[in-house]
Amino acid sequence: MVRDFAQLQALAWKNARRVEDLLGEKGTVGSSLTLRLELMSASLPVRFRPTASSILGDISEIEALPWVFTHGDFLAANIMVNPYSGKLTGLLDWAEAEWLPFGVGMYGLEELLGEDNLSGRFVYYHEAMQLRNIFWEQLMLLVPELDRASKTVALVKRAQQLGVLLWHGIAFDDGKLNRVVEEGRDDHEIQRLTVFLSRTSSTQQSPLRKISPLMSSSLSLIRSFLLRKV
Repeated sequence: MVRDFAQLQALAWKNARRVEDLLGEKGTVGSSLTLRLELMSASLPVRFRPTASSILGDISEIEALPWVFTHGDFLAANIMVNPYSGKLTGLLDWAEAEWLPFGVGMYGLEELLGEDNLSGRFVYYHEAMQLRNIFWEQLMLLVPELDRASKTVALVKRAQQLGVLLWHGIAFDDGKLNRVVEEGRDDHEIQRLTVFLSRTSSTQQSPLRKISPLMSSSLSLIRSFLLRKV
């Protein structure tokens, strides 16, 4: 599954556009990256503000990356998987998709590396680091120019952090996307911010287990195929 996600990112790279060619075509998020980072730098829970401020300092370079058409809600419920091959076959719900700098859409990678436990808190699989490495290795194979540009790769990883902030640091509020998440009101998103930005879970990691590929749960299918593909 992470290899398929890498192929999706590589396809986006090959169909990228220059930011100067997108005049009038940027969406709600893409046209307000600096504004959103300024808002998060000032209003996120204090522990996240240094990250938001640091990325704000890099925003000009991030915006200079190729812009790609980015899915706006990459999570288990929107992923279509072939139950026999384990291949990613499609994505649902493109309503919030828009052009964004390459790497921002990689916020979705973290969703593939773990799951919500019984208490509703996201935890990484024990194999999360291995799976993340597989993703980056596959992406470098598919996009050789990245493999030859370590500075660009570092910038893409910063863009991924920007994606995490945008998707979990700004409250959805029925599509308004104009409010920073708050402690006690948006704890689900704040817990994901904590885990995704630190790359480690504050709770016990959840083991991957082999399960039947015919199970109806999308997340259960993903867990099974992640293990199969390692």
